[in-house]
Amino acid sequence: MKKSPIKLLGAILDCSLLSAILLFALLVVIMNFQRLAAGVGYLAVLIIVFIILALGFLYIRYLCRRYGCRQTFFIFGGLTLAVTFFYAEEDLRGWYAWQTFKQQAEATGEKLDYSSVVPPAVPDDQILQWLQ
Repeated sequence: MKKSPIKLLGAILDCSLLSAILLFALLVVIMNFQRLAAGVGYLAVLIIVFIILALGFLYIRYLCRRYGCRQTFFIFGGLTLAVTFFYAEEDLRGWYAWQTFKQQAEATGEKLDYSSVVPPAVPDDQILQWLQ
């Protein structure tokens, strides 16, 4: 039985929207782990991470039952490839822009190496001299 393009589009939207929400929630918890742990405790943060991962597992199970595992993994693989290619293209574009800027700046006489910007190291015997 052939699937209609509307169903495929619905499956893609289903996968991408809820996956983005779950991934965002997981990243927010992981990035703010120390701050959350200081407020509510490590056990509570670990329970929140476990709940998010369990919801992600149940979500993938739901998608496999609704659209079939092959189509679900095909869609996740496609979304993963799209995100990977997006970041690779942005990385390449940023590298090219940096090289162009660096060439233009060095042509005008700018120095872009760290040694010309960072002051020399302070000797150990002079570090706390201003306290006396």
